Amino acid sequence: MKKIYLLLCLIFLSLSSMPVKAETNEMCIEGVTRYKDSENKYLYCYYNTCTQKAIIVQRDVASKPYYDIEELIIPRTFTYKLAIIGEQGSSDGLHVFDVVEIGAGALKNCTAKSISFNLPSNIEIIREGALSQMPNMTGDITLPDGLTLVENEGIYTGFTSITFPTTIDSLGVSSILLENVTTITFESAIPPHCGVDGSLTPWNKEGVETPRDAQIIIPDGSYNAYLNTPGIGDYFTYFTGVQPTDISEMIVNKKEGIYSITGTYLGTDQSQLPKGMYIINGKKVVK
Repeated sequence: MKKIYLLLCLIFLSLSSMPVKAETNEMCIEGVTRYKDSENKYLYCYYNTCTQKAIIVQRDVASKPYYDIEELIIPRTFTYKLAIIGEQGSSDGLHVFDVVEIGAGALKNCTAKSISFNLPSNIEIIREGALSQMPNMTGDITLPDGLTLVENEGIYTGFTSITFPTTIDSLGVSSILLENVTTITFESAIPPHCGVDGSLTPWNKEGVETPRDAQIIIPDGSYNAYLNTPGIGDYFTYFTGVQPTDISEMIVNKKEGIYSITGTYLGTDQSQLPKGMYIINGKKVVK
């Protein structure tokens, strides 16, 4: 009969963390534990000793959602100590885990009023429903460098401004649902790939729509790239806030309106314009 060995996994963080569950094979240990931040608030994290990575997850099914957090701070790492007893004796040591994902539905219904990231952040992915239906979440969010993907309903809250880092690569269908947003900033000159399914884009789903007239701020010289990206150029109306490199890259209202060649909005009445060069309804015109 095979011998049965007992695995004891003791996890300590900031003098107090409690393991919820843990599993092991011959080489790896994985499980879920409570992460205690500097404000003595808990986030639950899945960890794996082989990858040395962690994912923020939903609280245990027997617990309430994250109702007791006012300021939500996404950690860069967390550290714990493992003590293992097995056939070869015992061993222990500190493990530092990179927090690389906000897992599916992890912070849904969280009552926090703000969110920030410990920098430099290790977050790479925001999974489906991770930051969704957070009733008190308003204001601005700046997503961290290193983030590459936001999945379906990954960000579905009351933010009024959002900034995407240069590393963002892909936005899933119905991934960014911000009914109150006024400004969206992209820091990369290369637009992200946008999931499109019929009339659905990253910015809408049935009954919910990110305002199409939100101000889109993009880097110098990237207007044509964004204009020609399905899910961005055919969804939003206004591209502003940058200096063009030439007349073909003029950042103007691409659907209607009159602008000077330096980008100043001049209204819609052409009859009062003096002689000169203008951008009218997205096209260069000499009067």
